[in-house]
Amino acid sequence: MSGKSPARLIDCGRTCVGLLLALAAVLKLPQLLTGAISPFWWLLVAVELCLGMGLVLGVAVVWVSASAAILFSAFSLINAFYLWHQVPHCACLGLLPASPALMLPIDLASLAFSLLSLAAEILPQRPPLLGRKT
Repeated sequence: MSGKSPARLIDCGRTCVGLLLALAAVLKLPQLLTGAISPFWWLLVAVELCLGMGLVLGVAVVWVSASAAILFSAFSLINAFYLWHQVPHCACLGLLPASPALMLPIDLASLAFSLLSLAAEILPQRPPLLGRKT
């Protein structure tokens, strides 16, 4: 196994999380444009879209990954609250029907990949112990 495989997996996860955020933002646009939901949601859509594109493009990875981790922590807490109170649907994906039971594991996985991406950027890279010359 090459040393680049974990980095590629983290990049792939970061890209998938970014695409999920961008998709969620785009799916909320019809409701925003028709005024079906509160104008406050414009802020959420803008944040989701900016963070999503930042993750996909690999721009300011430390800042964007940290922000995405905070956002997915909040999403996870909200969906856990919804599950606890048996709320059947959330507006997580705009008009696309989604339940908190479906979105909570997705949010937790996205949180994990955001934290992995952040850790890969800020922790020092060490050579493998085996095969190293001493």
